[in-house]
Amino acid sequence: GMLNRETFFAALDGSRRKADRGALLIIDADHFKTINDNYGHLTGDDALLLIAGAIERGVRSGDVLGRIGGEEFAAFLVGATEPEARRVAERIRREVELIRFRPVDERTVPLTVSIGGITCGESATVSELMRAADRRLYEAKHRGRNLSVLDRDLSEAA
Repeated sequence: GMLNRETFFAALDGSRRKADRGALLIIDADHFKTINDNYGHLTGDDALLLIAGAIERGVRSGDVLGRIGGEEFAAFLVGATEPEARRVAERIRREVELIRFRPVDERTVPLTVSIGGITCGESATVSELMRAADRRLYEAKHRGRNLSVLDRDLSEAA
C-alpha cells in the first residue's frame, strides 16, 4: 500500500540496505492546483486517490510506495535496472493518463503525472537520490509534463 512520507523514507532506507541496486521515482500530479482551484479540495483528494491507484497498478510487487507531499508520490523500485525502471515509470504514466476523471457533470478532466527517476547503486545517500530524481522531475515538467525522465546515477560504474 501507500506509505506516508515518514514511513516511506524508513522503508526506503531498509530496502536500500537489502538490495544493492534499485531506482527512485518521484511522481508529481500535473496541474493539480488547477483541479483544487476549479473543483475544490475534496475533488482534488478524489483525483489523488485515483492517481495513487494508478501508481499501485504500475509498480511491481515488492516496490516501496509513498505519498511524500501534497500531490507528490515516490516509488523505490527494489533491485530495478535502468530498463526496468523506465518501463515501470512509463507504465505509471500511462495508467494515470487512462483515468477518466469526471468530477462534475460529464466533462472529463485529464489527469497526468510527470516523473523524475534515478537508478542507484549502493553508494548514493537517500538525500542525493532525492535531489537527483527531483532534477529529472523538474526536467519532465519543463519539457511539457505527462512525461518520465530517468537517468543512471552518476556514482554508478557505467
